[in-house]
Amino acid sequence: FNTQITTNLSALPHGYVATTTTHIINDPSNGSLYIMVNGFSRNGVIRGRFTGIDRNLPSDWTFEYIINTNSIGDIDGDGATARTNSNWANMTLLDYDSNGNPVFYMLDAVNIKIKKLYHNGGSNVDEALNWNISDTGWFVPTNGGTNIRTINLSTGVKALIYSCRNLPMRMIDVATGTQTEITDGATGITRTRY
Repeated sequence: FNTQITTNLSALPHGYVATTTTHIINDPSNGSLYIMVNGFSRNGVIRGRFTGIDRNLPSDWTFEYIINTNSIGDIDGDGATARTNSNWANMTLLDYDSNGNPVFYMLDAVNIKIKKLYHNGGSNVDEALNWNISDTGWFVPTNGGTNIRTINLSTGVKALIYSCRNLPMRMIDVATGTQTEITDGATGITRTRY
């Protein structure tokens, strides 16, 4: 599959536990799974990489945190020290950097920000040190935002679309940061299948 799904997982291999709704993004470029976890002790993003022969065997997968936010806040930085204040399910895969690493955007609804999650080029043993979270500076009109997703415009531009409580959906042109409200009957928008 090459889309985003949301599911409830009571347990993941290697002792990782998800206690609430967990959002899974499949990376079609290499088959990795990015699992957004909201748990008792740690919230964040786990990357699952297939390293064996049988995809149905947990032992043939390697799981590691790339974002390990065991406390909430609003701090940019690497995946071990950055803090957000939102459900990691509000995340979407937008594109890839020049080295083929995925670039994600997440809607930090409580801090009223959209943040970027990307590989920083590091090669540390602790994989969380190789990823960064940074504030995009893009305005979010109110807290309670949810459901950020990637779309393609008919012009070929990739954009983000998100919704906030009791407000019209909004679209962000990632190249310029320009936001527009999505009105009924909007045309030229197709869902990106990541």
